Amino acid sequence: VAIFGQNTLDATVDLKALRQRAVLAVQNPESALFETYVADEVAYGPQNGGINGKELVQRVRTAMELVGLPYGEYRDRLTKQLSGGEKRRLALAGILALDGDLVLLDEPSAALDGEGQERVMDIIGLLKQQGKTVISSTHSMEEAARHDLVAVLQEGRLAALGSPADIFIHTWDPRWNLRQPWTVRFCRSLERELGRPGLFTGESALSTAGLISALESALHTAPPVPEPAIKGTEQVVSAPHQYEGTIPTIQALPVPKRRRKTTGIEFFRNVNLGQFIDTPSVLRNLGAGCKITATALILFAVILVPSYFFALSVLAGILLVGQVLGKVGPKHLLRGLIPAAPYILFMVLVQIVFPWSNDTSPVLWHLGFINLSMEKLYHVFILISRLAALMALLALFSAVTPMVDSLMASRKLLSPLARLGIPVQDVILIFGIALRFVPLLVEEAERIVIGQFSRGGGYQGRNKLRSGFALVVPLFLRALERSEVLATAMELRLFSVRNRGDTSERGADSEVRSD
Repeated sequence: VAIFGQNTLDATVDLKALRQRAVLAVQNPESALFETYVADEVAYGPQNGGINGKELVQRVRTAMELVGLPYGEYRDRLTKQLSGGEKRRLALAGILALDGDLVLLDEPSAALDGEGQERVMDIIGLLKQQGKTVISSTHSMEEAARHDLVAVLQEGRLAALGSPADIFIHTWDPRWNLRQPWTVRFCRSLERELGRPGLFTGESALSTAGLISALESALHTAPPVPEPAIKGTEQVVSAPHQYEGTIPTIQALPVPKRRRKTTGIEFFRNVNLGQFIDTPSVLRNLGAGCKITATALILFAVILVPSYFFALSVLAGILLVGQVLGKVGPKHLLRGLIPAAPYILFMVLVQIVFPWSNDTSPVLWHLGFINLSMEKLYHVFILISRLAALMALLALFSAVTPMVDSLMASRKLLSPLARLGIPVQDVILIFGIALRFVPLLVEEAERIVIGQFSRGGGYQGRNKLRSGFALVVPLFLRALERSEVLATAMELRLFSVRNRGDTSERGADSEVRSD
């Protein structure tokens, strides 16, 4: 994509500078809120752009007033205490405060009531009056009809581009599998009922104001006699093109010499725990119980055998088996080490800083009270090789075993423990919830980082540490919110009552319901 004449695929282009000019409001942006107070949330983006003092206050005030959050009333309110609609408006204010030349809105009115949707459209109109370009994605044809240009996308490709009248009336194609705006459908129904085809032409069928005007005019004029053109089974009435602007043309961009490979948001996509790859293979067809048993044995062997050579040998075996028998490449199995790298580094530092008992090995490096000995280096190698082997093992198990199969097999394997009074069903349930939460939290984390990037933050430069803290807090809160919703749902399904019964006598019907 070329923005302001710059090819975003070019590695020499400063994406951070572009993001401050082309600001993005992601779908459900309220999930990326992370500041404690409302005014601080709105000020986050401008501060990253170097704005401070009176200009910063004015930016924040203007943006909040624009979205209907009066500055004096809301500036010191706690973000978490806002209603859902207020959070959505706050997130939009945080984007508008950047004062970008291009505003990208991803489903800006999703989950809003009629008043909220109308406010969003008013804001888009105001931004247009200020000379800004606004690009919205939407599933609402009524919203699309109120823009200057409409692009129809099908399976990632541009199917049509033109004015609302062109798209929804003159060149409308049922193969797009879209619904025309309700005003257009109403007009066509009314024309059929009155026997007056062509009563509503052009933009008169695209808005309620045009609809009323055309009806009032029709009451005092003779019915027009248009010459319809046949397209399939529908009549398409020709009308002059009303859009006065220039329809943009889509051109292929040249491939730059230094091509960009990442944009900074791919970090969390390397998490592979819980990712099932439905590819036919020997391991995929193997029983889940056998895979659980083999995985557990290998896991304990790696933990108990104090040899990095053994752990590396197991890792090599896992990669080979995954490639040959599981059709899962080493790249997928090892990519989980990327997001875990900071935590692995922390554990390595702990191994180096703190002394080991009975360590009489030669010292290789010395700095202050820190001594790097052969014994410490050996333990570091064991730590890294074990973690790599265990993470690859769990990634392979997740890739070739559906979660439902693994839970059912675990229940059968642990069923003898239920006779001893151990709550096997609850243990399996907790295990399943933990696995399901991994991809959910990864998705939430990525959404928060995108929200930070769109406001000039993110994991780069002097903002790296601050962004890290800004990610932890909202991610923790989102996990609590998800947990609360899950707990409520379980309680409404009588989870606590079910637990008071005898788990060994519930039978197959209960097992199906719990799944």
